[in-house]
Amino acid sequence: MMIFLWLIVMFASSFCLAFQAGCQLSYYYLNRSANVAVFLIPADGTHTHRWRSGSSRSRSGTTHCPPLYHQPISASAATQKSTPRANDDVVATDSSSEVKQMPSSTSRYEALRALVPRRRSASSSFAVERLEASSGYHILWSRDRAFARLLVSTVERRQGQIDKILQNFQTKQQPTTTTTTNGAKLKRRIKGQRTDLYVQGVLRLGVAQLLFLRTPSHAACKETVDLLRMSDDDVPVSEGRIKFVNAMLRRISLEGDQVLPSTSVDDNVAPWLLEEWKQAWGEERTKMIVEQAMEESPRFLTVRQRPGATAAERNEMIQQVAQAFRESAATVQILAQGSIQILVPPPFLGTVSRWPGYDQGQWFIQDPSATIPAKALYHTLSAGGTQSVADINVVDMCAAPGGKTLQLCSHGFQSVTAVELSPKRCDRLRENLDRLGFSCHIVVADGTKWRPDGENGVENENNENSNNNKVARSSIQGVLLDVPCTATGTGSRRPDVLRRDSNYSDLLHVQWALACHAVDNILDVGGIMVYATCSLLRQEGEDQMNRLVSSRSGLNHTAAHLEIVPFQRDEILDMPGCTIDNHGWLRVFPQKDHGLDGFFVGRVRKVR
Repeated sequence: MMIFLWLIVMFASSFCLAFQAGCQLSYYYLNRSANVAVFLIPADGTHTHRWRSGSSRSRSGTTHCPPLYHQPISASAATQKSTPRANDDVVATDSSSEVKQMPSSTSRYEALRALVPRRRSASSSFAVERLEASSGYHILWSRDRAFARLLVSTVERRQGQIDKILQNFQTKQQPTTTTTTNGAKLKRRIKGQRTDLYVQGVLRLGVAQLLFLRTPSHAACKETVDLLRMSDDDVPVSEGRIKFVNAMLRRISLEGDQVLPSTSVDDNVAPWLLEEWKQAWGEERTKMIVEQAMEESPRFLTVRQRPGATAAERNEMIQQVAQAFRESAATVQILAQGSIQILVPPPFLGTVSRWPGYDQGQWFIQDPSATIPAKALYHTLSAGGTQSVADINVVDMCAAPGGKTLQLCSHGFQSVTAVELSPKRCDRLRENLDRLGFSCHIVVADGTKWRPDGENGVENENNENSNNNKVARSSIQGVLLDVPCTATGTGSRRPDVLRRDSNYSDLLHVQWALACHAVDNILDVGGIMVYATCSLLRQEGEDQMNRLVSSRSGLNHTAAHLEIVPFQRDEILDMPGCTIDNHGWLRVFPQKDHGLDGFFVGRVRKVR
């Protein structure tokens, strides 16, 4: 009898395992077929059984099935075929009612939405930022999120080459939408323009997959062309255009490899910017800058340190954070200057906010190049780390999102004033301070007008330690000025900056106004100002500082007098790509094997 019962139990267990395996197979292999049942497995463990139809209108119903074993999928499978997730389709109503099927949230669909934003104002932000801000992106599984991000970054990074390939294959004019500009047809014209952008985005996604990501052609063509059928009423795409796009992608899948060698990575950079770099840094270094921009840089962490900690204690804290990441199956490397490089992020933890130590405020994300300005200010005011800086007042101009402010607090400065023009960015600064357990004096003000005595400043009422908006005029011994710039040194993170226009005179004007105001009206005599920019243009770095020093020296008695405090090799701890010129200015060049941002840092002392 016992043996008979045991056999029944074993048979039931085997049946359950077979049922689970069958459901998993149906999830992976049957969800793309028309009119088939799909088991959708969201991360919360609930499951829905849903009928999908290949037509634009279908009957939709939802029933529940028993929970299945849920195994997270790593980002290493990012290039595999993406699948829709639960709750991506229209919410089910009564099965007897007929509803319009909305686009499923897939990797390719979310990538296209990021590349072709609905709002014109959103086009000013980076496509990856738009992707990560999308609600549809966050309901994808980790594998699909990774693939969507890879698609967007590849199109942004290789856009010049992609467009050149498309021009080569576009032998005939594609079908267009009527674009009449008279009165009532203005809306129709706007829809036509958006359709043009939508079709262009789909073509770019297709080329990126076929020639740069090496996605199998059957998936790259069919899945990408299907995006045109998923468009809503705001983006009407005719069947003629759909056939045109399909024909182009099919032809590129066959002949694209013969055309690709005729393109160059230089095609992805604005011609004027290439010429500026070649004149300033030479052909060889320019080639290195462009090659690095074609690869996405890894993330780097700066570890929160206890003010006054010894070198041994700081190193121990860095080792602890690195070990926590290794235990989470991440691959990390500790750099000589103390940053932790995340070579392979924790595979099953998703977003950065779920990484080890985030909630505990043990670290914050910051490129190693961006750590130099705060370290340079600390090194000078502490006499190489031999003196306490607790009683020294410093000002961080253009402070948000707060990486350098956090560094100053971590170095032991107990009186830090953060000046930022944008109230919204100040909120982000405050959130970062709260997470790491630091506090400082936050002021919402125009950095070209703010003065330490409280003029032209607006108190951030949400900061509990901001009791007033005044700082004694004679107390400012340090100013850290990271000016707004073209950000051309961040091409590996923001490839869109490589295609910006050549008009940046307004930025030069703001940089000059900030620097002059800082040394004339904020910094005390004997104080140090560190000027920094993540630009690779001499006009925003060396030229600005040379002009500032020369205009405030010699017989000029109406302005502050400055002297250069040159950088020394032992301050940068063998950071790759660092150079120090004859004036003592420091320049960091992007390196292909290290992923650092390009940066310029200059340091001066106010002597009168």
